Amino acid sequence: MIPIVVPQEDVNSETALVVAWLADDEALVKKNQVVCEVETSKVVFEVAAPADGWLVRGGKAGEEVRFNVPIAFVVASLEAITAARAILHDPQHELPAARELSSFSGKLTERARRLIEEYAIPVSALPNKPLLTERDLLPLIDNKDDYYSPLDQRVYPLNHTKVSVRRTLILGAGLGAMQVVDILSHDPRVQVIGYLDDNPELHGNTIYGLPVVGPSSLAAEWFRAGRYDAAIISVSTSNAVRRRWYEWLKDLSVPLVNAVDPSAKLNRGVMLGEGNIICAFVHVGVETRVGNNNFLSAYTSIDHHNLWGSHITTGPAVATSGCVEVEDDVKMGTGIFIQPHITVGKGAQIASGAVLTRSVPAMHAAKTRINTELTPLRGDSNANPVC
Repeated sequence: MIPIVVPQEDVNSETALVVAWLADDEALVKKNQVVCEVETSKVVFEVAAPADGWLVRGGKAGEEVRFNVPIAFVVASLEAITAARAILHDPQHELPAARELSSFSGKLTERARRLIEEYAIPVSALPNKPLLTERDLLPLIDNKDDYYSPLDQRVYPLNHTKVSVRRTLILGAGLGAMQVVDILSHDPRVQVIGYLDDNPELHGNTIYGLPVVGPSSLAAEWFRAGRYDAAIISVSTSNAVRRRWYEWLKDLSVPLVNAVDPSAKLNRGVMLGEGNIICAFVHVGVETRVGNNNFLSAYTSIDHHNLWGSHITTGPAVATSGCVEVEDDVKMGTGIFIQPHITVGKGAQIASGAVLTRSVPAMHAAKTRINTELTPLRGDSNANPVC
């Protein structure tokens, strides 16, 4: 029984109006299907189903509803419809987390609300601010065990005999696959079983002794047959391919593992999603949040209190200062420097060597051009060149 809650898209409003239901009561709906339209004093937006199932509607069209209170449920079986309807007819039908949130006097964004509910953050611990955002809550969440490094002997001692091994499939058999399998070879919880790639010329090849079996479409058949437990995407040259494969795997309910190099340093309070590739000597500063399916190349340094989205790729030696936000689908070259409090918008592309001193809007490119003149070396002609 999964609630449908009206998100607080407009932080200046106290309530919202259900404009129209776009799916019938007790209808079978799909995940992400729009089921109703909601209006506040400043915006009209759509609310989607959080999962597949039967829709049990509560609030009526034209009715005012509160934020953080379920207006409907999606249930997994017909038998659960009666129970869901009973909850919706109860005037005190808020979920426990939503009921406690109702005592919070300030405003909060939808992403902040979700974090509060997901991590059961008590209202008494919330910062005393008129508007809470996701960034305000990151210091209250410590997920240091969400990632794994073989150097962390406290969590996984040297005797790994009791560690449950996950048979893992790598999607993509290019140069990135070599990096991924090398990183995962240090993780006793992962056993790579092979690669899938849509380039038929690679089929039958081996990478570090493991076979390139066939096209990516085999991932669906094999997962249903129980031939592997998890996957990871190795492609580093195309954000679009990474996103497409990631969303396809999630539709199949395939878990994704993280590949974190033993030399990487992830500091206290770091929150790491799934399917990320963290290459050699990457640094992630305290209280930084990194989403899903990112490829962070060697020597990338993400400083403290950064907020990175998903499906992001970097070349080596990208460095950010504190409080930088990088949105989804951003592609970065090599040797980039980003000043504090900069936002890089969704889908932006940052050229190698760029120094960002102001934010980059979504779907924009930040380019750099370097005119280089060759100067003869002075002194001893046999001296080693400077690199």
